[in-house]
Amino acid sequence: MKNIILTILFFLGSKLYAQKDTIVINQKDIKIRQEQVYNLKKTLGGYYLIKEYYLKETNELLHGFYKIFIDENYFYTSYFENGLQSLSKEPYNNVVKYYKNNNVYKLDVFYPYFVTTLYYYSVENFDCKAKSLVGYKKNIFDNTIESTFKIKQKVTKDTLKWVFKGSVRGKIHFSKIGVCK
Repeated sequence: MKNIILTILFFLGSKLYAQKDTIVINQKDIKIRQEQVYNLKKTLGGYYLIKEYYLKETNELLHGFYKIFIDENYFYTSYFENGLQSLSKEPYNNVVKYYKNNNVYKLDVFYPYFVTTLYYYSVENFDCKAKSLVGYKKNIFDNTIESTFKIKQKVTKDTLKWVFKGSVRGKIHFSKIGVCK
């Protein structure tokens, strides 16, 4: 009996602690800065684009895990690292989950900053039970679709595995926690 009570207390404590790490804000409180920056550090020089997310009120870069409300029925969750959605530290692949009435309906996957800063992958009509999905390779800066491809989806005990076919080839593995019920 003591073990059951301790287990329940541990579970509730970890849930409460995990929720403290999530910063809740509204979409309208975010300012996005996009600009072309000249890079002197690269041997070839040249320009590169940056897209940074700020809090409007404080002008601080977003940093950490956020739950961002679009309206009362829609929200998404995302990691930000110094204002960027492409991360350079764990968890590397930033899986942005979009919710409608507390169910995931869309996923965006950002690769690590050191792999690419130009594109992310998106599944608009996500379904955990689907074996095949349509994916989009999108430009980070203007969200234009660069290419469309097929995804074979495999759900295991702990992970989702996507295998890309067509013009984009590759594999992505990520946790199904918070994505599939």
